[in-house]
Amino acid sequence: MTKSFLATLEGDKPKRTTPPAPTKTTDTTTPYGKAVLNNNCERMRSTTEGTRNNTMRDIGRLLGGFVGGGEITWDDAHDQLWDAAVDSGLDESEVGRIPHHLEYGMREPLAAPNDWTPDKPVHAVPDASTGMRSKILSRSQLRNLPTPQPLIDGLLMQGTTALLYGKWGSGKSFISLDWACCLATGKAWQTHTVKQRRVLYVAAEGVFGYQARVEAWEKGWDTNVSDEWMSFYPEPVNVSLEHHVTELCEFVAEEGFDVIVLDTLARCTTGADENSSKDIGLVVDALARLRDATPGRLGLALGIHHEGKNGSLRGSTAYEGGVDTVFNVQKGSVIKLVNTKQKDARDGDAWLLKLAPIMGTSSCIIDRAHAADVEPTSCIGWILRTVREHGGVMLQEDLLDCLGYDRRTDEKPAENPPYEIAVLRRKLGQAANEKRVIIAADPTRDGKLVVKLA
Repeated sequence: MTKSFLATLEGDKPKRTTPPAPTKTTDTTTPYGKAVLNNNCERMRSTTEGTRNNTMRDIGRLLGGFVGGGEITWDDAHDQLWDAAVDSGLDESEVGRIPHHLEYGMREPLAAPNDWTPDKPVHAVPDASTGMRSKILSRSQLRNLPTPQPLIDGLLMQGTTALLYGKWGSGKSFISLDWACCLATGKAWQTHTVKQRRVLYVAAEGVFGYQARVEAWEKGWDTNVSDEWMSFYPEPVNVSLEHHVTELCEFVAEEGFDVIVLDTLARCTTGADENSSKDIGLVVDALARLRDATPGRLGLALGIHHEGKNGSLRGSTAYEGGVDTVFNVQKGSVIKLVNTKQKDARDGDAWLLKLAPIMGTSSCIIDRAHAADVEPTSCIGWILRTVREHGGVMLQEDLLDCLGYDRRTDEKPAENPPYEIAVLRRKLGQAANEKRVIIAADPTRDGKLVVKLA
């Protein structure tokens, strides 16, 4: 990105203003910290056009780690990187992001090696290498690759591509937005720990409904989503077209987004043949390119897609075969989220969820559902649910009135419940034999039989 037109006309460097540190930091830069500053700021000055924003971001996050670790003062990190970035040709709107990069890095503090001496190298952002040769790994390098870390523990990993699919109205967009808001704030998702990351949400089916959904999420979880950590793009980006993918990847790299959500893929692949493995192969490749555009290639590209008539993911099998992680959303009396594919870990896990309306808003949040929320599919299931809804104990005659009918006097209902009394009594006895309920006389109720959950 070049200097702004106004800055070019004036010929002046941006005026530096040092913002206060977000938290208490060290007052003195250590010798190691000075070496890190000198090395990386010189690297910043020599960066060529086309990679300057990415280099500034990476160096800012590195220096932020040493600010958090007490090796570099906030002012030294900010001011020296600012000067170096301006010297490289970046303008005021671009170098203004330095405080955000420093704060990002401070979340993972770094410290000088115990055995460091001035004649030894220091932490540095590596030069961007290109070409196939630069990517070849030896056995030792393969062994020393860092272990992938979770973004949402047990669900979504760093450096991956993923799909979330389901029928229309199944709640898949609520789930994807829930994940996105948790990632943007660092709030746990249904007790699963979450790493805070910058999110770009492509609302390809229209952005206006998201205001109410985010407002409900913030109020329901008492957590604000900040402008710095989450952004929305209000139109489709056609990831089946090369120039759209290139532009989006450049934007992701320049802004330092870690998570990109495409909701939905159907709106982001206009003109592509969903049943063509060639066309969908290009879409899957676009997801991988978006992932690789994230800082350190450790981000996530998540596509939201529709379910086909047979209940599987709609379109070519190249979709499911080409990504790392797949989730299916199944809508019944509750929402069932199933992890159908996890490339390098166990799959098959499932979560019961529900839409919970939030008072004072016009929308809902995703919350955990419980067994009691699930519509029973058997007579014993209805017995257990009915007793549970009555506090775990109720008169047997009341239970029979709730769930039973007498075929001799009553018209047979179209659906269950109710159940024919004889069937209901038999199933109640079965539940007692299986020790799922206890049937006993209650002296406080004139010796009448009560049914209790075991």
